[in-house]
Amino acid sequence: MDLESNDSGLPADALPQAQEAPSGGKASSFCLPTHTVDALIAAKAGVLEIAGCLSLAAFTDATGQFSTASTNATYQRMPTGWKTAQKALTQLCKREALGRPVVSTTEAYTAATGQVPVDGPGPHAKVRYVLETYDQPLEDRVWFGKALVEGFEGFEYPLGRLADAGPLAMRLLLLMYRHHEVQEWVGVAPVSTLHTSFTPMGVREDVGHGFHLIRYKRGDCAPKWSIVDSVVDVGGTPSQQWAAFRGALDALIAIGLVYESIVVFNRPPVAVVDKDGDVRAYRVPPDAQPMYLLGTTNLFGFKPEGEEGIGGLTARLAGKLRRPVTEKGGSFNDTYAALEPPGRSFGITGVYRLRFRPSNAKNAGVKDAWARLLGREREAVAEIESLRRRLGMGPAT
Repeated sequence: MDLESNDSGLPADALPQAQEAPSGGKASSFCLPTHTVDALIAAKAGVLEIAGCLSLAAFTDATGQFSTASTNATYQRMPTGWKTAQKALTQLCKREALGRPVVSTTEAYTAATGQVPVDGPGPHAKVRYVLETYDQPLEDRVWFGKALVEGFEGFEYPLGRLADAGPLAMRLLLLMYRHHEVQEWVGVAPVSTLHTSFTPMGVREDVGHGFHLIRYKRGDCAPKWSIVDSVVDVGGTPSQQWAAFRGALDALIAIGLVYESIVVFNRPPVAVVDKDGDVRAYRVPPDAQPMYLLGTTNLFGFKPEGEEGIGGLTARLAGKLRRPVTEKGGSFNDTYAALEPPGRSFGITGVYRLRFRPSNAKNAGVKDAWARLLGREREAVAEIESLRRRLGMGPAT
């Protein structure tokens, strides 16, 4: 599994990339064991501990174990001074998972194991901290894009921005990386974690020749409650806890670390009904697979290339069929349309994606996931054009 290269063998413009730098230079990634991530979330760790752990992990060797990051290098990427950063790293070294510290100084590691880490050449290659791996295979760990720590021109100090959003947002982002599904949804797993619920607007409408048009309007974020409970550390009523969670998610979106893709999937959604019989949300079925993108919303940062989707194409078709997804004046109202081919039923949802995800396109699973999405997008465009011809409309593209 090559987690450094973005040489996929596909055409350069055929595969959307994680954002590492506007220039598209060689990306790099780093990882943490799932036990470490789970321990930090379960302990409701604070901003500086998590930022420190990410900073140390970003400068480990190929094993993800031996870090050359000094306290000086770490605090420069953290929103604090040197002494406070040192205290945070000291506290981090006290955190444990499976009875072992998640991070140790080299001195503590040598005292516990009798092994002395081998330094690299030069003063900046000295091993200063050792991260526990729990013998977890690299491919099973939680992977991050290194730009999350280092930033780049136009997006400097991401950890500082994240710290400003507060500890709940920091833990939520960590959890979203933990549940990042790179080989199917290329985003945070909507089935097991969280997504944006979209509400069907009326019934499936027969538009001729066996095709149906569906229209969905954006609702609210629909997380599993266990996800909310795992990151929220405030008391109060469930509604107050939900408000805190929602505020943290909004902050991650506003500062540009998370964005949303509107995705068509190959099953009808499942309604979640409350005790009064009212539909509270629409969830993605467990066996659903993504089909293609309708669009991407982005509040801050560079627009993700290759993730524009075909929402404009389906909106124009809906307008031609006199089933518009816009207001009378033509303004957008968070409604999206999709065309269902004969014998198939689809749904629409919002999938959260991480701006600084690892750029590991050479991995066959990631390459195949994007190839499937792009292939199905081409199929959807061909089906729209076919229906337009049959109905006597002009070509849309």
